[in-house]
Amino acid sequence: MASLFQAIRKGEQGMFDPTKRYAFTNITDEVFQFGWNGVTIDVAPKETVELPQYLAYQAVNKIIDQMIMSKNKKDLDKVRETNPNYLTPPGAGMMGIPAYRETFEKMVVREIAPKTGNDAKLDVIRAKEQIMADIKRSQEEVKPIETVTVAPTEFAGLNYHPAVTVA
Repeated sequence: MASLFQAIRKGEQGMFDPTKRYAFTNITDEVFQFGWNGVTIDVAPKETVELPQYLAYQAVNKIIDQMIMSKNKKDLDKVRETNPNYLTPPGAGMMGIPAYRETFEKMVVREIAPKTGNDAKLDVIRAKEQIMADIKRSQEEVKPIETVTVAPTEFAGLNYHPAVTVA
């Protein structure tokens, strides 16, 4: 089975499959927070939650970044015990390497087998409803741009001359 990131890269750019579900596990010892559309999602330590593909991608990306940075900091602290002037943590350039990230991905996420029959149809309906609710919520949260009327005398002290440009 392809990893979550490989599955998304193989698909159309920016497209998620609303029928795919993933089990995401917070393997850290702290509450893990990530957000989508202004909503914060908390996952307790060692807790496993079921997420649609787009949320799993967001959560996995963030937790892997945190795990790699934490590992790099521990490695750097260990190296600095013997060499206090050492600046670059071992593995610092590994953040963007897919094969390195995939080792962490395997620890925190797995694809849930798709359902068949009526259960699959219900999942498609639920996914569509969730997407429509997200779209509606994002449209409701859009605030109109306020217009402000300003008298020209309010900026008279700025000494602005349209003919003069500053390089």
